[in-house]
Amino acid sequence: MGDARQFAEYQGQWYAMVKDADNEYTLLNMDPTTRERRALGHWKETGQGTTRAYLYLLSHGYADVTIRRETYDPQPFTCQQQPAEKIRIALATGESQVLAVAGSITAASENYVFTVDRTYDENQLGHNPVYAALREYNLTDGTCRVVSDTADGFRPTADPNTTYGDLLIWQRGDTLLVTDVSTLEEREVLPMPDISIYWVMGSSAFFL
Repeated sequence: MGDARQFAEYQGQWYAMVKDADNEYTLLNMDPTTRERRALGHWKETGQGTTRAYLYLLSHGYADVTIRRETYDPQPFTCQQQPAEKIRIALATGESQVLAVAGSITAASENYVFTVDRTYDENQLGHNPVYAALREYNLTDGTCRVVSDTADGFRPTADPNTTYGDLLIWQRGDTLLVTDVSTLEEREVLPMPDISIYWVMGSSAFFL
């Protein structure tokens, strides 16, 4: 499949984010039986700077991709990070749409996208954000709802494994919860003080 920077199997198909010699990225689909290939998206550098594409999620027949671009000014030499662009691609047709969402996509269904947004203090040491929010975006009507944030005790985890099927695990205060990202049903998993990291493996929740 080439220089695959990311690879995943989804519903019997192979998907890879491939980078070529010209630093151009392609989201490639391959049928493992027939070896037929399809390009579902292609991103290349424009002008002075770099472009990087990341496959964040495969869910409900869609690929959620984030494009990050940096521009350079050679005199004087400066680098400026552009706002990240989130794109949803239909795996069956290759049709794409730009998602107007803030933060990193952590879970998605047909009609909802959940993101975690973190804000850091540049003068503060450590990896804990000064503000964090779990947001729910309704793709049907374009509305956004803050499910939980720092004000009511939301604590993001450093572990990337926060989903199992349609279930998203998250923490508010001393309580771990799961939300079904298709039905929006929410329930508590367990209360436990001093949870520092949590994640999902298989159908079980783990935490430190």
